[in-house]
Amino acid sequence: MLALCEYQVERDASAMEHIQAAKKWGVQKDGELPHVLSYHEALLLLRAGRYERALDVLQPLVAADVDEENLHFGLGLCVLLMRPKDAPLEGSPGREIVLRAGRAERFHLAKEFDAAGVGYRTLVKEAPTFPNVHYAYGRFLVATGDLDRGVAQFLEEINNSPNHVRARMQIAAARYRVDSAAGIPFAAEVVKLEPGYPFGHYLLGLLYSDVGDVGRAIPELEAAARMVPQEAQFQFTLGNAYARAGRKEAAARARAAFVRLQGKGDPNSRPDLDLDAVTMPRDRDR
Repeated sequence: MLALCEYQVERDASAMEHIQAAKKWGVQKDGELPHVLSYHEALLLLRAGRYERALDVLQPLVAADVDEENLHFGLGLCVLLMRPKDAPLEGSPGREIVLRAGRAERFHLAKEFDAAGVGYRTLVKEAPTFPNVHYAYGRFLVATGDLDRGVAQFLEEINNSPNHVRARMQIAAARYRVDSAAGIPFAAEVVKLEPGYPFGHYLLGLLYSDVGDVGRAIPELEAAARMVPQEAQFQFTLGNAYARAGRKEAAARARAAFVRLQGKGDPNSRPDLDLDAVTMPRDRDR
């Protein structure tokens, strides 16, 4: 209960610490307390702009068959990239849009894909200019394998919000190894808009590497590795690029760093992107 009190007075770091401690040491399994803790953990993550992580925290509530307005609200905030303090007021048209997006995403997480698709399609038709509604639908489409229609929705979001970094990242990631050349301009725009975002450089380097332009790939991958030297996948991909360029000693150093950091797996198999690390331009202005 201490964590919930701290949440109310916006002692977010302490509240998160106590929620995670309660989860680690165990809480009463029956009743609503575990769901309440998870819900408030998600809200704390949303306050910090960690939308994808908040969605991960809420997913077990869907699996537990929770189906109530608070959950719909939290899910809607996640997929619409909205912090709780910016949520529309109760009873407003905007609030209903958040709830509808949340209900559509609940269907998605419950693997009721037809219902989710109907919910999202109706929403973008009726509220086409609401911030991030096209992004949310595009994210659903890509997650369910409909890449082309997903990309079309991300382009709609960019049309509504020209500096939308996440939409560009989603397009570039969707095009990787499908049509990497088409993804390069979007990743390049991410780097231009957010030069301090390491995953933008990483994805641009991956795309350049995939089309055989190792000369342009290496500086981008090096930039990502400098920004986050503890990220194993950056070292692995950089090592591959060095090897393709004939730089054997540099390749060996990068691969040794990968082994030291992770030791197994093939992180070059797909772009593993941390979209929660994106600092949106509109967030900086607040």
